[in-house]
This record gives sequence, C-alpha cells and structure tokens, in this order.
Amino acid sequence: RIDRRDLKWRARDAMRAARPNAVRMTLVYLLLTAGLSIVVNLLAAGPLARMLQLYQQGLTLDRAFPLAVAGVGSVGLFLNILLVVFGMVVNFGYRGWCLNTARGEQGAMGDLIGGFSMVGRILWLCTQILFYSLLWYLAIIFPTFWCMLFLTFLLGSLGTAISFFGAALVFLSRVVRYAMAPYCLLDEPDMGASRALRRSRQ
Repeated sequence: RIDRRDLKWRARDAMRAARPNAVRMTLVYLLLTAGLSIVVNLLAAGPLARMLQLYQQGLTLDRAFPLAVAGVGSVGLFLNILLVVFGMVVNFGYRGWCLNTARGEQGAMGDLIGGFSMVGRILWLCTQILFYSLLWYLAIIFPTFWCMLFLTFLLGSLGTAISFFGAALVFLSRVVRYAMAPYCLLDEPDMGASRALRRSRQ
C-alpha cells in the first residue's frame, strides 16, 4: 500500500537535503534547455515557428512546410536538430540527478551533462518511445473515430465527449508503460534501450 503523504514528506526532505540545491539545479536545467532554445530560435528562427507563421498568413500546411524549411536554411535546421538532441540528453541527466536525490545520494551540476557518455542509447530509447506512442495513437484513433460517430448519433455531444475522454484514457494507459524506461536505463546503463523499455512495461 502506498502512503502518499509519507512519500510527499520524504520527497520534500530529500529536496531540502539535496546538494546542489534543488531549485538551483532546476534553474540551471531550464536555462540549458528552454533558455538555450529561446536564444537559438531568436537567432535562427525554428522551422516550426516559421511554418506556423506562414500558416497564420493563409498558406496551407503543404505549401508552408517547404517554405519554412527553405526560409530557415540548413544552419537553422541543423541547430534545431542539435537542440532537440541536447535537450534529450540534458533531460536524461536531470532525471538521473533527481533519482540520486530521491535515494539520498549526493549529486553535482555535472550530472546534467552526464548523459553524453551514453548519447546513442538515450536517443535510441527516446526514438523507440516516440515510435511506440505513435503506433498506439494510430491504433486508438481509428476505432475512436467510428465510436465517436456512433455515440454522437446516439447521445449527441455527450457521446463525442465520452469517446474523446475514453480514447485519451486508453492512450495514456498504454503510453504510461514507457515512463520508467529512462530510470531503468539510468540504473543499468549497459542494459540498452530495448531492454529498458521491456522492463518499464513489466
């Protein structure tokens, strides 16, 4: 049986005892990810932001996408891809620091970039999670569409809401099975991404 109140107090105690300070560590993490992303997008507009801007100006998505990529240029596109990879690795390092803090172990600011020693496994893990999540989305969206039509016919807008929330719950229940995969990989870096996913599902 899980005692949520006890877990909450233990987490607070762990955060107070954490060195470096949890607030400082989180601030550095946000500066390295969100802050750096804002700076890069200001210097070289991201393709997604440019595509959204073109779409708002009245272009269709099939016309906006090539123009957005061409407008950003290869340097901007490369920087955005690099930024996504950097964000994944730093996020992995931050999770590692959080895991160590929860266990009462001391961490360091260097933990944020600790994932670069296993960048290949981290990227492969994130790619697999994204791929399986997309497969689940596609597997759920088509039955949901037909269910939505049927329930809307029977119950009106209530049927639409039931179908939508039902599909969202099923999707989340499938995708949440991959939530522990990064922690499994952190515990045993040699196990590899695929095995970490299997253990997370178990």
